[in-house]
Amino acid sequence: GIFSLRQGERVESKRNNRTVYHNLYYTAIACTSATRIQAQLRVYSPPGDEPLPDDTIVLTIAQVIFSAGADAFMDALHVLLFPGDPTSNNHQVCFQITFELHFPTII
Repeated sequence: GIFSLRQGERVESKRNNRTVYHNLYYTAIACTSATRIQAQLRVYSPPGDEPLPDDTIVLTIAQVIFSAGADAFMDALHVLLFPGDPTSNNHQVCFQITFELHFPTII
């Protein structure tokens, strides 16, 4: 799906005596019923990688876990960034973003 990412956070965890790094973002999943589900997206990345800026638009293939009464959790398999600077006003011309729910609509 296409997602707008917010509040990126760098996370370090231990697995099998190794250190694993990922970035965790907040976003939302749009459903066909016009409802939106808050979600977190985990993107594994190299040790020196920094989180993407807020409002970065990505095309993502991910495994999704839904829990009753909780946000959805997505584990990214592939992430492709849309071109452009998310801090620029011109970026907002290409995407209409509902900032409360972090869901972009291409216009």
